[in-house]
Amino acid sequence: MSQYYYAVAALPMLFLDSDVFPAQQEFLEHCAAWLSDADFQALSQASLHPSFTHSGRSSVLGRWYAVEKALRNELVRARAPKLHIDEQKYLSDDEPPTWISSSDIEAKASEAINQANPLRAEQLLDEYRWHILDELEVGHYFDVDKLIVYYLKLQMLLRKTAMEPESGKSLFDDTYNTIIDRYYRSDQEVET
Repeated sequence: MSQYYYAVAALPMLFLDSDVFPAQQEFLEHCAAWLSDADFQALSQASLHPSFTHSGRSSVLGRWYAVEKALRNELVRARAPKLHIDEQKYLSDDEPPTWISSSDIEAKASEAINQANPLRAEQLLDEYRWHILDELEVGHYFDVDKLIVYYLKLQMLLRKTAMEPESGKSLFDDTYNTIIDRYYRSDQEVET
């Protein structure tokens, strides 16, 4: 396995509460200069969303997807009864990860679901995901797996910055105004 000492050493450390971090494109350009083509392709395809099929379940990325799918399954199981829907339509049939406790995943999902504030639920899930990524990073110091974990953390931070109260309020206002406009427009069309 290739070692990418400079590529890793030149990156700033990331924390879940980091406000300053590289832009996604900046990070990818930095890595492209140092990684082999195969390693860069694996890195650039890494995503927080487990829709990407990764063949090696023993790899960091395969292990990440296994945990993420298991967490999402537990969220489905917790939400389905409250929404009166059939959970089977939304469950992934992947095997749960063996390197982490299923009861731990279930407890984290349940804790998040029981939050009164959706933002706090997302924060709890992000804290858990960050913890999982920290565990996956153990033993990987200058290899592509270290960079994959870094990239997943970077994606979490980018997603988190998109959840700003100002942008959320702006999105809500835009959606509300669109609904009101459509309602009054359809109301006026009926009158004419």
